[in-house]
Amino acid sequence: MDIEQLATSTIKLLIAKMSLLSAYIAEKDKEPLWDGHIYIYTNKSKKNESLYGRIPVQVKGERVKSINKPTLTFHVPISDLRSYRTLGVLYLVVGIDDNSDTKSYYSLLQPIKIKKLLANKGGQQGTNIKLKELPTDEHELVAVLMNFFDDCKKQVSFVDTPTLKLEDFKTHETSINVTCFGDSPDSLFDYIFNHEVCLYAKPPLDIYPDIPLDTVNCLQLERTIEKSITIKGKTHYSLYHLVYTKSGKYLQIGKSIRFNIGENLKADFNLQGTLSEQITDMSFLLDFFQAGEVTLGDATIHQDPTKIDEEITPRIAEFQEHLEYLKNIQKVLVALSVKDELVIDYNDFKLEYREKIALLMDVILKGKRCFKKSLNDASPCLCGLQIFNLYIPVVFVKGQGKQPDMFINILEQEMNVSISCSNGETYPISKYALLDQINYKTFPSQYYDRVISSFKQDIMNYPILADRLNYSLLDMLRAYDKTANPKLLDLCINFSKWLLENANELPLPIRQLNYLQSVKRLRLLTGSELSIINDIIQNDTDPEHKIAAYLLCDNQVQAQVLFNTLDDQERFRTFPIYQLLNA
Repeated sequence: MDIEQLATSTIKLLIAKMSLLSAYIAEKDKEPLWDGHIYIYTNKSKKNESLYGRIPVQVKGERVKSINKPTLTFHVPISDLRSYRTLGVLYLVVGIDDNSDTKSYYSLLQPIKIKKLLANKGGQQGTNIKLKELPTDEHELVAVLMNFFDDCKKQVSFVDTPTLKLEDFKTHETSINVTCFGDSPDSLFDYIFNHEVCLYAKPPLDIYPDIPLDTVNCLQLERTIEKSITIKGKTHYSLYHLVYTKSGKYLQIGKSIRFNIGENLKADFNLQGTLSEQITDMSFLLDFFQAGEVTLGDATIHQDPTKIDEEITPRIAEFQEHLEYLKNIQKVLVALSVKDELVIDYNDFKLEYREKIALLMDVILKGKRCFKKSLNDASPCLCGLQIFNLYIPVVFVKGQGKQPDMFINILEQEMNVSISCSNGETYPISKYALLDQINYKTFPSQYYDRVISSFKQDIMNYPILADRLNYSLLDMLRAYDKTANPKLLDLCINFSKWLLENANELPLPIRQLNYLQSVKRLRLLTGSELSIINDIIQNDTDPEHKIAAYLLCDNQVQAQVLFNTLDDQERFRTFPIYQLLNA
């Protein structure tokens, strides 16, 4: 069996059946590159004046166990790709089974795709390309080849220029487009969603050609229509979206509402997005239910009157109740000065979220007493509330007498905190001193600078507070050990370094050990840093300091021996450095 001749004959036979295509492909061609061309015409006469263009082709045969697979992988030499890169090539591989049955596969290797393959080759002498089944329908095949010819022609002038990516246009307002052949809007979208297409960026000046970016498979195309959506004269939105997908097209209103476009407009509702977006969408939907119509620009959509009593009216009360629930959540977040948007995911609406929301509504909106005994017993206390994407560290304060219970958002609301020190005096201290390792595990990183600045200011005002705020550093380290959050470790290193240089009320060995244990979580210690540790081992009399120093220089044996002599081993186990023992 002559594999290559059978492959070439298979392609030539297929093209011979096409009224707008002609193939000039050499059989038994020993040339390693192009085997010939396929000519595309706009008229069945196939006269020169109707020639649309010609495409270089490479045909290969491949023995396969089965021709029933929709795709095929084929190895192409890098040297061949370099030769194809200027004009591109239609790469054809004919799979041939043991019965000499065949199936043809293709890959469109435009210059932009070849550049990408060459850029990713590394030190390889070849690369694998993925091919899919070659269309046998003439209308589809002609469209594929016309679009391929157009793309190759547009990309020729960019062969030797640096390749741009979509990310390169993030800071510039640029039009990204897809150009392809289709004889009607429906056939155009059908082509886009079923074939690979090329993306182009519009240059700043019209005199320059579009810039090729990449080849993509489109799942969805969206057009923004800047026309108001009104109900009985009330404007709900300033725009909407017309969305095209493989399965059809629809109008997208807000985040939650879509009208599927077909024989009839059918509305679908799936509540999603941020709390504010959900409130907007629910308000719109209720107005639509009650008015029976909505106007998009100049067009008005009416409800199906046969569905009002059966499907719409029974749901109005349910929607009104849920809208009120969402608005109450919003009132709670406003009362707590929460700045970030809450994103409610109804597929993940855990019971604990519902209970936390109910508690906040009762205390903040209804003025009720807190129903959680654990909070009442611990008041005043800090508790971290995780509700969907939001983490809100709040302080609960039980009201005395007739005073109401309170929740205070430690991130955004002011509160006075004081601490009694060993000298018997009471000092004001940062509210962030209430944070512990549990809070730091989920604490928003955008507040780190604010926390550390307040700690530094406290120590500068009242140096005696350094001892208490050093415990905050240890909580940060404990939280890092649980989360491996690099931003949190950076916070630990920066704060421990500041304490080392400024908190003179703290014993020097403690400052040194805490800074070095922070650094050790990031990198190996330097010679000068190990020298500091050795000095502590030689001269410090505190056994806890010595154990920490042994651990930092990886002397597990001496650390364990000394640890076994401690009277209060449980105390040392609470220190974050203890995790290095037998690590």
